[in-house]
Amino acid sequence: MNQIRKMYTESEVKDQWANGEATQIHHIFPKSKFPQLAHYLENLIKLTATQHYTKAHPNNKTDAINPDYQLVCLLAKSDSIEKSLKKNELYYRKESFVYCINTGLNQEFKADLTFRQIKTELATIYNDN
Repeated sequence: MNQIRKMYTESEVKDQWANGEATQIHHIFPKSKFPQLAHYLENLIKLTATQHYTKAHPNNKTDAINPDYQLVCLLAKSDSIEKSLKKNELYYRKESFVYCINTGLNQEFKADLTFRQIKTELATIYNDN
């Protein structure tokens, strides 16, 4: 979590609730349900308090997840990872992101998908639910 805090000064999600200081590190797939994903940087995203406590966790209930905002977070994280890898930074692995998605959503994405394909597949999964 400290690594994500150091990497980003602003929220990774650029939406209307991104105003203010980004102080929260959110588990996209909650550590209570997916302890095996808790320490993956690919499963952590930096948010503002408003994004975290009113959007990601409706009504500040941290045991609840808003699936629509989970998709928003996954799409934003995909962008963060892609940008980082294009800069040849060594923080992330696309394979680890795919593992997080496959575990959290019970899918079988292949690691050779492009980031655009990953985002298209994610949108399809969430829109079908």
